[in-house]
Amino acid sequence: MRYYIRNHETKHGSLAMPEFFHPNRNRAVVAGLERLYPDARVKCEYFFDHIEVDEVHSGGWLNNAIAPIVEVQPEAGLELAIGGALRMEAMRRYNQYLPLRLGVKPE
Repeated sequence: MRYYIRNHETKHGSLAMPEFFHPNRNRAVVAGLERLYPDARVKCEYFFDHIEVDEVHSGGWLNNAIAPIVEVQPEAGLELAIGGALRMEAMRRYNQYLPLRLGVKPE
């Protein structure tokens, strides 16, 4: 039985990428927030909490969503990788845009 649906795995690959990258992103955000606010943990609880939550969640994505798809349909791996690459490119572009939008000068 074939479960592969065109672009379905591309979407899964795109959704999986933030789960892998958010813990490190949240660490960077937390470091900045702690410089700005003495009570950053209270004001910005989401970022503090999601460092650990997203680390666990990313393993769940890999073990329960990505790996089973590739195990059943190895050819879907390419679509997953394409989706991941598209998402990483979108994240890169957003990370370049955000400092410009906020008026932050590069170091």
